[in-house]
Amino acid sequence: MSSQTFYQQSSIGRALIDTLDDMVQDGSIEPQAAVKTLQEFDKSLSEAFRTKVRARTSIKGKVDYFRGCDDVWTFVLEQATFKFERSEVVTSNESIKLVASSSQAPA
Repeated sequence: MSSQTFYQQSSIGRALIDTLDDMVQDGSIEPQAAVKTLQEFDKSLSEAFRTKVRARTSIKGKVDYFRGCDDVWTFVLEQATFKFERSEVVTSNESIKLVASSSQAPA
């Protein structure tokens, strides 16, 4: 997964892909328009997170798995605890998959 398709793997990205696939299948849009939409989706979300989101959180947990490639890091955490800026604490008893990328604008 490159950082260029990073957000397509999110639940909202998968929903967009499903919707675009349906629209291409029924002839509502051309396949090229669907591809362009996905490219703009990733670019727009990356830009919004890079420039608009300033929230901070701390995460603690046991790292079960780690992988870093092409400025995208994937962690699978067990017994994860998230503490948000406003002191809200969320603890999970299930495995958490955390995917992060560089905050630098893509070249």
